[in-house]
Amino acid sequence: MRKFNLYFAILSVAVDAAVLYGAMIVAYELRAQTVSPYLWDPARYSFFVAGFVPVWIVLLSHHGLYRLRSPLKGFAAVSRIVTAILSGWALVLIYLYLSRSPEALVFPRLIIAYGVVLSIVGVVAGRICIDVLRRLLNRNGLGLTRTVVVARTDQNSFVHQLRHPAHGRRLVAVVTTDFVQSLSRLVKDNPIDEVIIAWPDLPSAEVLKILDWAETNFIAFAQLPTLLSVRATNVESGSLAGSSIIYYNRSPLDGWGRVFKRILDIVTVVPLLIISFPLFLLLAVAVRLSSPGPIIYREKRIGQDGREILLRKFRTMYVDWRERFPHLRDWAADEKTDVRITPIGRVLRRTNLDELPQLWDVFIGRMSLVGPRPEQPKYVAQFASQVPNYRKRHYVKSGLTGWAQINGLRGDTPIPERTAYDLYYIQHWSIWFDVRIIIGTVLYMWRQLVGGR
Repeated sequence: MRKFNLYFAILSVAVDAAVLYGAMIVAYELRAQTVSPYLWDPARYSFFVAGFVPVWIVLLSHHGLYRLRSPLKGFAAVSRIVTAILSGWALVLIYLYLSRSPEALVFPRLIIAYGVVLSIVGVVAGRICIDVLRRLLNRNGLGLTRTVVVARTDQNSFVHQLRHPAHGRRLVAVVTTDFVQSLSRLVKDNPIDEVIIAWPDLPSAEVLKILDWAETNFIAFAQLPTLLSVRATNVESGSLAGSSIIYYNRSPLDGWGRVFKRILDIVTVVPLLIISFPLFLLLAVAVRLSSPGPIIYREKRIGQDGREILLRKFRTMYVDWRERFPHLRDWAADEKTDVRITPIGRVLRRTNLDELPQLWDVFIGRMSLVGPRPEQPKYVAQFASQVPNYRKRHYVKSGLTGWAQINGLRGDTPIPERTAYDLYYIQHWSIWFDVRIIIGTVLYMWRQLVGGR
């Protein structure tokens, strides 16, 4: 297993190096299509590129792109690739400036423009191909990590997810009791590469015994984080009254994170407000013509720090629906068959365009583009009494969209599950996480607009 992971890491390095070199050569050829007295000699340019490719490889490695046991995938990989490639280009520009050679002073800007785009697209495409190859081998039983899970029950949700081939594991067994003895019996007949503890409240003494056994038998050890270990990844040390002290931050948003998030909101929402203004007027007219009543629906919701905010949406229901349909409850009806919703309202809900007026709330700072969706006061009180840690959702600003929503948890879905996704977002916030959710929301809206699900 270690060799398999090592081979793929080496393959990733080789592919990245080839792609980066190729991207720079293609950028040169594209620039060479136009006559220029400042174009470098091809041999000198090739030597220059070959010298900088290792710099990009080091930066990609520094950003965790060559991990052996847990390779980065998806948007996390893309965001780090972009950061590493742009950092490399920054070093290229610094070198060109400091070298002060005649060639450096007239280095074609189009090569830089072409090179930035081609290098990022090329490395991302190469990673996708490598990931597809790895998944193909895994599905055919090659390169799978032979894993034993220690859990309270074999019906553990983590265990269920681990069985999916995409995770590159072959589940050997689930151990629920007599941990060290059971592991010792298993390893006699079944080669084991990894032991994972998926039992967050397992006593520390038992965890240490399993860890000691794994190290003694040269088997990798991993553990799902406990609440304290998760919180301990976001700490700030200092001194107080002559003693060292550790502050446990509730979220990476503490401090400068809030400033960066607000900047992202403004930079994104201002163009959206300008672009969507004609659509806003068109939808306002459509809502007005659909049925009697106001265009904008206003409702009290609970936002950041438990404060009430006024949520605005395009009205999607008949104003007199309670009189029309007295037998219906007023929350979580199935939208596909909900007779309270107007025809235009059904389209607005399916595409999430009913939320468009909330862009103004983001602009003035009452809400954020990304965050837990705000709930009505009466339901907040109800859910808080039923779901542990529910009120922690209100530590950050409410959002137009969120991690729960792009994972399909909309409408009549389990509140504990939605809460878990919201808390995960709060604990793991980053600018890239917000960008990922915004892109996911746009893709979701597009699928709904063209009739997909």
